[in-house]
Amino acid sequence: MATEIRLNNGEKIELSGQSVQEYIAWRDDMIRQLGQELASKMPKFYGSIEFNIQDGKYINANMKIGIK
Repeated sequence: MATEIRLNNGEKIELSGQSVQEYIAWRDDMIRQLGQELASKMPKFYGSIEFNIQDGKYINANMKIGIK
């Protein structure tokens, strides 16, 4: 049975073979892994990065740079 969820833009997507909780856990784990990988490549960076992704495509990124 497929589970349907509604995205922030109102679009509905089907999660085949996954519950909403499984999808959220997978998504959060993926973001954590990608963040760790990026952080390991930027050892002198202090700040935050926000990525804008739409329909599976990178749109842009915004950075807030801190001082340490």
